[in-house]
Amino acid sequence: MQETEQKKEMRKVKCPFCGYEMPIFYRPGTAACRDIFVKCKGKHCRKEFEIRIEVK
Repeated sequence: MQETEQKKEMRKVKCPFCGYEMPIFYRPGTAACRDIFVKCKGKHCRKEFEIRIEVK
């Protein structure tokens, strides 16, 4: 039961160019990062972007 609750809390990172949901998960409110660059795995996008997550 606890594992399913944790999965509901987690969100995927979306590509800002095409909207593809990357296979990168984070928990809102507890996760924070910057200066992490990834390449979109979208079929026709493949652009590189920075992941920035701020704790609110």
